[in-house]
Amino acid sequence: MPEKGINLLLMDDEKSIRDIYKNIFTLLGYKISLASNGDDAIKLVQNAFEEGGNFDVAVLDLTIHGGKGGKETIKQLKKIDPKIKCIAVSGYANDPIFINHKEYGFDTVVRKPFKVQHLSKLIQDLMDK
Repeated sequence: MPEKGINLLLMDDEKSIRDIYKNIFTLLGYKISLASNGDDAIKLVQNAFEEGGNFDVAVLDLTIHGGKGGKETIKQLKKIDPKIKCIAVSGYANDPIFINHKEYGFDTVVRKPFKVQHLSKLIQDLMDK
């Protein structure tokens, strides 16, 4: 079970996936915000930072149809908040980020489809570091 108050940002371009994960991660005790693309994610992180808050972890889908994906988004998120932990998510296992995720600024990666328990453990491990 996660620590109370882990502030999680989940970016995915599929509304059904965002809705499912919002319900599950809320039940697990996370405070979760959703973004459908990189621009939305950047705005959420910027607004939180300006209000004196932050996101602990951002889960960023690398491929966003018609929008900014995780690779482009992470650069802006790290400029706003260098302490934010970022997880890259993709169904494309041959993406170079999966080989050298640290070079791109990601703390870890996870392949789709994934189990919620696996992602929750990755988040908890990042928080424990």
